[in-house]
Amino acid sequence: ATAAGQAPAPLVELRFDEGFVNSGTLGGPANVQVYAEGEGPYLTPGPWGDCLDLTAASRFGGTIEQKNPAGSAVLVSNPALNSPPHGGFTVTLWLKAATDQTDTASRLLTKSAAWDLLYGNGRPSFIARKGADFQGYHSGDPSVARPGVWAFFAATVDATKNVICLYSGNRDVGLGAGGSHEMAYPPSPSDSSLEIGNFLGIRPFKGCLDNVRLYDVALTPEQVKQVFERDVANWSKGQPVSSLAQTPVVTRRFQPKQSAIFFSSRWQKKEAFDMLRAFRVTHLLWVYGSKPDYIKDVHDMGISYEGTLNGLCGFQKATKDRSAEGDATGRQRDLDGNKVVLPHMAKWKWLPWTGCPNNPDFRKLFWDEAAQLLAAGADSIMVDDWEMSAGTARGGLSCFCPSCMTGFREYLKRKGNEGELGELRGEDLATFDYREFLRTKLGIQNAEQYRAKFRSLPLTPHFLAFQREGVRDFYKEFRKHLDALSPQKYIPLSINFQFYWFTLEGACYMDLFDFLDGEASKAMQSAADYIYPCKAAEAFGMPQIMQTKPLSLGAPRAALATSYALGQ
Repeated sequence: ATAAGQAPAPLVELRFDEGFVNSGTLGGPANVQVYAEGEGPYLTPGPWGDCLDLTAASRFGGTIEQKNPAGSAVLVSNPALNSPPHGGFTVTLWLKAATDQTDTASRLLTKSAAWDLLYGNGRPSFIARKGADFQGYHSGDPSVARPGVWAFFAATVDATKNVICLYSGNRDVGLGAGGSHEMAYPPSPSDSSLEIGNFLGIRPFKGCLDNVRLYDVALTPEQVKQVFERDVANWSKGQPVSSLAQTPVVTRRFQPKQSAIFFSSRWQKKEAFDMLRAFRVTHLLWVYGSKPDYIKDVHDMGISYEGTLNGLCGFQKATKDRSAEGDATGRQRDLDGNKVVLPHMAKWKWLPWTGCPNNPDFRKLFWDEAAQLLAAGADSIMVDDWEMSAGTARGGLSCFCPSCMTGFREYLKRKGNEGELGELRGEDLATFDYREFLRTKLGIQNAEQYRAKFRSLPLTPHFLAFQREGVRDFYKEFRKHLDALSPQKYIPLSINFQFYWFTLEGACYMDLFDFLDGEASKAMQSAADYIYPCKAAEAFGMPQIMQTKPLSLGAPRAALATSYALGQ
């Protein structure tokens, strides 16, 4: 007997640690249906022992037009499941969607011609069917069931009140209600099997499932919470090391197809059009220029256009001499008060002074140029020389502009403590100025001395951390600006970056961008030079595009073939 208020035993319960067996009150085996060769299910380690692994499916979801069957399913057949219980029913499960999930809906559970539990666009939903008619009901926050994270979902169908209630949650955020909905009609009877993870090979779910349950009553909110909390309490602490090492993958809103073809013309050159047509290019990336007519011509070829901004933005409007005194464009300035030039640009005929992301004058110029690009029709934006003050600080060309000095003072007040900032004993953080501290307390009188000694200075780790934080804040605010400029259409943001030299320098920024557009130098064209950056980006769930500039074709062709063979 079930204690008052306790959830009853389910009719169907598939805890895959026990294999393909229904441990619910109906009992009996569950059968495996493979719709496509090589795409069968596996039992792999999960939070509660083995779980159902459906990641061998060749696609995520599908449509009626996609005739080729894909994936597999687990079927539970029993006459007791043919007609929905008079009072209602409840389904609950845990899911972890593959990180390459698409917007196309897949099936978590299906009772053909009666009801479906779907997953798409990062969230589950429930469909009730009556003949040819159907009505969908959606859950709440899509971030709860984001790809790569185990999430709980429940749907309670109360036939007596004609109401459906949806719930979703995960171990980090707890259980939340997706709201109750008045049903247009209850699900129809159906003698079909309960199909788990697919719909007749048309709409495969790609990911993992566990603790699939079906109850013959509409559980109360308290009972749904009991089911959720019991599963969380039983979450195994003995998971494989590989599973424990995984971190949640950021869901990217820009997911290029593997067949996409990317080219860059760098400038708005009409001579590039013949090449774009010849190679059937899908995306023209990294283009400087905002002439609307050119962008329209690119769009007329069915090609996406990416406009480009730069960390040098607005340098043409800066004062012409080296001194930053009187300049109002937000340039970086060194300890001598001179505008900063990136080292690889120091011998150029014209000196492009680089901007400071902490300076509001620079931000306004950058924001305004972005608005020009979007007004001209750009579909995405790329930023070159993107690391700005964090990049120069790492090489000793640090920015000491008033905005950085104010920002660093606030950073120390917010982050520091007596133990970490022992060198500052006796300093008044309310008026602290790092430039004066370097000169009066450490004897660093000019930019040359600072660059020679900065690695050994006591506050350098804090100053570098502050500059990284400043760059992060810059791009967070820039994303808000893009979303405000284009509320209906998401504008992907990329940077000129790849993980070269077998380091993860730059990893702290990977949550800020939608994809990486790396510039492969002439000297770096081996398979390793392609594979490592791409695989490192893949670990962050980040699409990596490589812009190649080979001196010869042999090695790059082999590198490209190897990269594609590895799924990149």
